[in-house]
Amino acid sequence: MENEIQKPKKRTLPSTDSLRIKRSTKKNIVELVKRLNKEKDVGRSIQPYQVLDLALTLLKPEHLEQLKEVSLTNADRLEQNYRVYIRQHGALSKDEYLGIILKQNQMDLLSFNSSQQLNEKDDQAKEGAR
Repeated sequence: MENEIQKPKKRTLPSTDSLRIKRSTKKNIVELVKRLNKEKDVGRSIQPYQVLDLALTLLKPEHLEQLKEVSLTNADRLEQNYRVYIRQHGALSKDEYLGIILKQNQMDLLSFNSSQQLNEKDDQAKEGAR
């Protein structure tokens, strides 16, 4: 019997895992769970994972898009816009794309300044007429 080949035992994975979160987030969850458990008279205590499981089911697609948007830097937004521009207008170097954007912004700034100056002149003329 000693010569029998031993079958390797299947390893069971633990049902819990760790996740790094901000201390303030952990504090908020723990305080909420404590408050909920104090408000209960009977039954098992509420666990933090139950709060998070419920919260995740309540997320809507617009919340997910908001999370994606918040994670972007200005450089990321520039890269996104550059890729969209290439798809619409064809291949272009990034330097040429930056030149186009700068020209557009310069023209927008000049037109904004000139319209603001016109508004100021109109305001001054109205004050002078009084």
